[in-house]
Amino acid sequence: MDANKKTMLVGAASAFAGFVLGGLVFGGPSGPAADPTAAAADAAALDVPVIEPATEAPVAEPDPPPLPASDWRIDERTDPLTDKTIKTACATSSNQVYLSSPYGPRGARLCIRQHPKFGRDVYLTLDGSGQILCRSYDGCTIQIRFDDGPVQAFSANEPSDNSSETIFVANDGRFITAAKAASRIRVQLEFYQNGNQTFDFPAKGLEW
Repeated sequence: MDANKKTMLVGAASAFAGFVLGGLVFGGPSGPAADPTAAAADAAALDVPVIEPATEAPVAEPDPPPLPASDWRIDERTDPLTDKTIKTACATSSNQVYLSSPYGPRGARLCIRQHPKFGRDVYLTLDGSGQILCRSYDGCTIQIRFDDGPVQAFSANEPSDNSSETIFVANDGRFITAAKAASRIRVQLEFYQNGNQTFDFPAKGLEW
């Protein structure tokens, strides 16, 4: 074999070896070798959704405590004669007094009334018939206590129709001022043949 052919064979062998080595190192003529595990991981990574950091929900402010309910029931109606408003606020007794036959147990309502004809009144009326003792010709005195304050004496009068189950409290301004600051009002009355007995009225929340 002459020198030229020998040189050509050696060159071809070297080129082939280089080609094979390049394929092993670089994964063939098309680029780097693809690792199946890495390729699968990369593909899976592309499908993973991006999770944004959680946003902390704003803390709601607590609701203010509800205002205490009033023990006074307000009623407004129109006077058919004057077309003006008659307004009343009434509290109901939490107890009953016991009157002899034919009356039996009786509760009561304590009311403030603004009337276009009669003006402003404070009165107590039984929830049925009974005989409150208060002489129409000279009135009477009843005992009223607001909360745990001292017992106060108030003048009182029978109604104009002389019915015995209702009594009007004089000094209505003094009464209303004390009642607006009170949560409990006790009223002692004298009953025919049943002596002195006391009504107890829950009375918070009066607005007048």
